[in-house]
Amino acid sequence: MKKKYCLITVAILTLCTFVSIAQTPIYKEATLQRPAELWEPVNLSDNESNVLKGVKFYSHNSDCNTGKVTLVKLINLNSYQVKINYQINPKSPIIDLVIPPATSIEGSCSATNENLLKLVLTLPESKIEAENKEMKKFLLSHITVSKQ
Repeated sequence: MKKKYCLITVAILTLCTFVSIAQTPIYKEATLQRPAELWEPVNLSDNESNVLKGVKFYSHNSDCNTGKVTLVKLINLNSYQVKINYQINPKSPIIDLVIPPATSIEGSCSATNENLLKLVLTLPESKIEAENKEMKKFLLSHITVSKQ
């Protein structure tokens, strides 16, 4: 009888271990083109956090064939799919993209996927620093994350 309880206990512990491993989020590693140290956290609020509703935001300036761009990397820490909306300026359309649960996606100059192309931002540059700050402030204040 004691042996039977030991076997049941071992079986339950083994099952719990496999379930916890299966539910551990796995994020895409940094690519060779853009190692992890190149990604800078995007400060989304006054408390300098780069996390909004369970999604981490990173950016990296790069030169693509089309010129200077800002590449964006998003990590969904949630166990559910999220929808991200953003708008670059008041005259531009609202862009939305979907991120699966526990997934990392990043923009790339060579991206062909429609979702990933939305993470390659061509931001108009002004020679006036105050205009650049206002544009960045507008963009950051118009990012929303919602459960999909």
